[in-house]
Amino acid sequence: MTVQLDQDGESLTVRASGELDIATTDALQKVLRHAFDGDAAAIILDVAELTFIDSMGLRVLLWAAEHEDSHRLSVRCGSGAVRRMIDVTRTGTMLPLIA
Repeated sequence: MTVQLDQDGESLTVRASGELDIATTDALQKVLRHAFDGDAAAIILDVAELTFIDSMGLRVLLWAAEHEDSHRLSVRCGSGAVRRMIDVTRTGTMLPLIA
């Protein structure tokens, strides 16, 4: 998995691509903690380019939604692997999803 940060004014996008699984969740969680401690008015977690996500990866998304103000955090999951995981587990209502 690779993580890219893009600052655009007061908005910060955390873009993850590749595979989010038990081996990579700690890295994403560390980046998110740093982002949450920052002063960005809006944080977009863009996971649309993930090709695989397991239950530990989903746990990180749910952790992020639980620990950050939903007015500040948005999750862009696209239509791929993450969307399928969210649909199968019916966790969409627990995440601040955007298109």
